[in-house]
Amino acid sequence: MARCCAFAAFMILLAGCGGGSSAGPAADATAGLRPVEERHANGQLAAKGTVLDEAGVSRRHGSWRTWHVNGQLHWAGEYRHDAVDQARPWREWNADGSIRDDADDGG
Repeated sequence: MARCCAFAAFMILLAGCGGGSSAGPAADATAGLRPVEERHANGQLAAKGTVLDEAGVSRRHGSWRTWHVNGQLHWAGEYRHDAVDQARPWREWNADGSIRDDADDGG
């Protein structure tokens, strides 16, 4: 349950960077990529990645990382046209900096 809530919060945090959930074209495009950063209220980096601007819509594309409010890395993974890249594993860290063990999730 905690993992589900954390992922939901992560998606809400980045919702302003994306323009929808459609997968878009299958081919990877690098033209139109621009860097994006989000900050927590305390000034710490919250998220960093790139978006692909297509037809006036910005979609997460490429490597993304998010950080806990305390500055520790939280998530790292890849997007393709605003969809999580299922072919590449995402990693999650706890707020203390330890790598999250998915077995602790209980399902």
